[in-house]
Amino acid sequence: MPKSMTGFGSAHGHMGSANFSVELRSVNHRSVKIQARLCDRLRPLVHRFEEVIRSRLQRGSVTCRIEMDISRESFIDSVDVDMLMKYVDKFSPLLENRNLVMDVASLVGLPGVVEDRKFATVDDEVADGIVKLVEDALDELVSMRKLEGRQITEELRELWSRIKESLAFIEKRADGSVERYNEKLRRRITQLSGVNEIRIDEDFLAREVAAIAEKSDISEEVSRLNSHLCQFSETLDGDGSVGRKLDFLAQEMLREANTMASKTQDGQVSSAVVDIKTMIDRMKEQAANLE
Repeated sequence: MPKSMTGFGSAHGHMGSANFSVELRSVNHRSVKIQARLCDRLRPLVHRFEEVIRSRLQRGSVTCRIEMDISRESFIDSVDVDMLMKYVDKFSPLLENRNLVMDVASLVGLPGVVEDRKFATVDDEVADGIVKLVEDALDELVSMRKLEGRQITEELRELWSRIKESLAFIEKRADGSVERYNEKLRRRITQLSGVNEIRIDEDFLAREVAAIAEKSDISEEVSRLNSHLCQFSETLDGDGSVGRKLDFLAQEMLREANTMASKTQDGQVSSAVVDIKTMIDRMKEQAANLE
């Protein structure tokens, strides 16, 4: 079943001394494009995250956002109290002379006060846990893409059925086109002969009817359009990345419909062709949303 390129997935977990939140969003794109938004500690793992995403998706622009929230206990344990007190001793006389208040939060941000290596260490176990969160978020995203893909497929099949109905009408209508051209010319000549006493030249009439029939023959276009419709249906039954092929087939169907519109001289056929072109345009719009 074809999948949509639009989806969302998220996952949350606690590893080491931090909480991690993974969020994946995907929209339409001609290939797989990944934009990772990570904190500095996770940047060395970006290739692992991208590899997991590419293993499951074939098309779409994906935004991968991973946030890390350090627990208070871990942060407090990482404070080097001795170093903090050295800063306090150093700055206290200066602050007192200027009647300033010491800001502890600012002191904590000074070099050496908080030992980063003591908390939120992204070791192999934590890295594997984050990758698992990415996989979980990806499962949710793919499920959403499958659901939307199923809805798009149903609409495409409905459009396909309507085009087949219109094409069947055109084929039936085209079968009697030569006789209608013949009758139309005869009526016209009869009307003229009643006024100007013009005699009907049967050979000339036959040649004119044959010429008009040949010029307006759309049997080849109808046959090719039917062939494209069969390929379109077979592709919809397949798996994997089908969006590009469906878009190509829709473009080819539109080409045949345009040729039919330029060749036919039958008003009812022209109207049916317009309906077909409208439905093919909708097919192209929907196919553009499939992976």
